Amino acid sequence: MSIKRQKKSSEEAQALYLAILAAEVYRDGQIRVINNADIVDVGDVDEVPALVSRYPTKEPEQLLKKMVQDPSLLSDNHLAQLTSAIEESSRNRIDGIAETHVAEEWQEEFPC
Repeated sequence: MSIKRQKKSSEEAQALYLAILAAEVYRDGQIRVINNADIVDVGDVDEVPALVSRYPTKEPEQLLKKMVQDPSLLSDNHLAQLTSAIEESSRNRIDGIAETHVAEEWQEEFPC
């Protein structure tokens, strides 16, 4: 059984390759921002992945899928909205209120 591969022109392949390079540059820049930030409510930047891992498995997956489908969601404005949704979810967990779902709240705010 052979695997069916997508057909792409060399121009499409070049465009995809440039998009990959742009994503890497963006990623590296965001890592620098986090590494150079004073994360005031945790002891160390290394704690941030552990905070993300507290969410149900599907939430980060849904958020990542959404961001990949619509890179405009990576803008500062949309990231500020995501920050607000995360803050609300954290408050609800601390207050003992039924856990909110960050991905669902954000999806309602920014449907694709």
